[in-house]
Amino acid sequence: MMCVRLVFLGSAVFGLLCNGLQAETVDDYFDVPRDYLTEGVDGTIWDGFLGLASGQTVNQLNASSVRAGELYIASAGGFYAEPWSPLGPFLYKVVNGDFIATVQVTAYQDVMHNNCGIMARASRDPDLAGTGEDWVSIDYFPIWNCGNFARMANDNVRTELCHNERAWDADTWLQLEKSGAVFHFRHSPDGVNWTELACSPVTRADLSGIPLQVGLFQATYSANSGYAVFDRFSLTITTPPPQPPPSWTQPPLTVDPADRLVNNVSTPKGQDACVLGRWDTAGQMDGWTSAGLADITVANGVLTAMGTEEAAYLELSSMVQGPDLDFGYFDYVQFRLKLPAGVQDDIVIFYGTSAAPGIYSGSTRNLLIPAASIPQDGQWHTYRLDVGLAVRWRDCLTDLRIYPLGKTAAGRTFSIDYIETGDLPGDVLLVNTDLNIYSGESFSDLESMESKHAVFWWSPQSYQRYAGFDPQVMGRRALRMIEESLQVYCKKLNYLEPFESFETWRRDGNRYKINHVTWYDGFWCGGWNGFMHIGINGWGLLDEGWGNPMPHEFGHYVQGHQPGFLTGGHWESHANFLRNARNIHYAEILGDLSGMMGDRIFDVTNFRQDHGSLIYNDFRIHHVLQDFGAEAGVPNAVADVWIAGSKEQTIYTKLASLLPTGTQVGDAAAAGLRHWPFLDFSVGDVFKSIFWDGAANEALFKYKIGSHLIPCHDKPGWYRVPFDRAPERFAYMLHVLTPTDEAVTVELQGFDLAGATEDWRWSLVAAEDNWHNPRYSEVFTPGVQTFHLLPEESLLFL
Repeated sequence: MMCVRLVFLGSAVFGLLCNGLQAETVDDYFDVPRDYLTEGVDGTIWDGFLGLASGQTVNQLNASSVRAGELYIASAGGFYAEPWSPLGPFLYKVVNGDFIATVQVTAYQDVMHNNCGIMARASRDPDLAGTGEDWVSIDYFPIWNCGNFARMANDNVRTELCHNERAWDADTWLQLEKSGAVFHFRHSPDGVNWTELACSPVTRADLSGIPLQVGLFQATYSANSGYAVFDRFSLTITTPPPQPPPSWTQPPLTVDPADRLVNNVSTPKGQDACVLGRWDTAGQMDGWTSAGLADITVANGVLTAMGTEEAAYLELSSMVQGPDLDFGYFDYVQFRLKLPAGVQDDIVIFYGTSAAPGIYSGSTRNLLIPAASIPQDGQWHTYRLDVGLAVRWRDCLTDLRIYPLGKTAAGRTFSIDYIETGDLPGDVLLVNTDLNIYSGESFSDLESMESKHAVFWWSPQSYQRYAGFDPQVMGRRALRMIEESLQVYCKKLNYLEPFESFETWRRDGNRYKINHVTWYDGFWCGGWNGFMHIGINGWGLLDEGWGNPMPHEFGHYVQGHQPGFLTGGHWESHANFLRNARNIHYAEILGDLSGMMGDRIFDVTNFRQDHGSLIYNDFRIHHVLQDFGAEAGVPNAVADVWIAGSKEQTIYTKLASLLPTGTQVGDAAAAGLRHWPFLDFSVGDVFKSIFWDGAANEALFKYKIGSHLIPCHDKPGWYRVPFDRAPERFAYMLHVLTPTDEAVTVELQGFDLAGATEDWRWSLVAAEDNWHNPRYSEVFTPGVQTFHLLPEESLLFL
């Protein structure tokens, strides 16, 4: 028996509990025969299962087949612990919100390490809760004198929380409850009277506020074949009152573009886009549903409705084979809409994807058009959103909800003509088949996978480089990383697109896709007949995390196509800057970035920027130009130092040529680099989470980045920098001063080095306790300056 019902608990109205929660219960008593391995989950309460994909294993997963009226799960060699591959079978439903899951274990095979139970797991693609496996489970594990067992995994580290030592007397009813970030683990002899395990509850903040896969699993952690049998599964889902998203995505908007979107995946290119709503059939909603709307009419290709509640919407749910968002072909959303004159509210869209299906109003899967951008004339207008930089616009689109009247819909009427997702007309790149093919192979040996801007190539040699090479999984990873990195590098940071030959004489007016080959060793990017190629084999395609080589190597690809690229000593650290920018933009998905940036640069802040020891590490000047270039008069400085002027210059020579007349490069460099000790960048919270992670790390950072001053015995009252900490060219040093008054006067002199053209810049920085809220003086040349501290400022730095 499979059914869905609304449960009303306590005093309720319209399905609302007295505390504002909505509850829905789904049951599966496994009475309807189903082989999930061959028939899938369509038409059941379930959303998916693990077992058949790469890195997973399953022997049998069926209902009312091997055992009538029960779920039978069998496998061998599955793990939910190190080495984390292959994972055992897991039948799940995706849950947004809190829940109580209950099941009865009706049979269990007594083989070594056999384990089964209820699990709540975060999706791995993307890693919603951090890198690696993240889950909690309540298990039936009677062997080894255990019994009912609570376990969890956090970033691929498994913890055995506790068990009740009941062994074969363990209860066969299991229950797992989630309430916010708190999980309860319970067992029962009859499904009525419940006992909580001693270690329960457990708090997992990383599993709060994200969709979870909730269901039934089995694994033997060995080559042994084992099975488990379940019955009477029940899942009660409680949805908390709507909360606003922690952040809104406001994509670039074009109002009234001249044309419709197209489908550039199709053959030939440029056919109709993926039209999600066209409403061409009179009286038909085309699968769309509504909430808070009345007087809905569909006529002459237009849907018209009036709001009866404040937050009224249209929704298309559970799309089958929705558009694949990973490959760059559906990076635009467009719709034609008529709103009342003088409307003063935002247009809001929420969406769900195959990684997190369904929609809830607190989701960061949102798109917003601010009221200020909406024409006020009450006429028809077309709105085109460029969603290429929307962090969650990935995987496959499954759901879309639009609030055309924002939060103030009651009593207002709107009309909508269509809504679609697709690509720009004519924005088509060609495939460059001039490849550096492995010796002894030919083009006929190659296979490929394409995205809008790149091609992933493999050959028989690709499997020699990495025995576990999986082109379908690894190809998608590679292409998605290229597409997402391209958005950050070219749309956010404004580098030129890299689709023509880097040798101008070879250019033929066409744009060509980026080639990624997999049949050579190592991770690299190099030139081949006028075009860059990326070479990353299977060893570098095991994940999409912050340490993956693709964003770095693709950074080299972009560098090589900038007309004024810098000298070679800057390429590695700049590619790491680009990688950092990609990782920070997608941090919501990538999770913990703590290993992304090393702190060696802060051991040697006094080394010049192009010092050989820092060839991969000194990305400091690039982050400075990104945030503070405008203050120096070069708003696009971070890209312009690679685009403008002649090639092969050092970054400071190039920067000097870009500055406004009268601005000295020393002033610009000093004004920017002095922010590093305080990490007060636009992404300073990310930097602090890396370098100030805990009191000990924060103290070590602050110790490394500065130096004491040494009294000058031949000049009483004067102090000097230790020679081994004195800054080299375009480097810096920090010193803590002890103010004795609110007005501090400092005189600085630079040593006159014989035969050198030394120059100096210095400034004072006041801050509150713990180096918070730094306030900077002007940048000075040697001389005497006075700086006034504010009452709340307790610290002073030179």
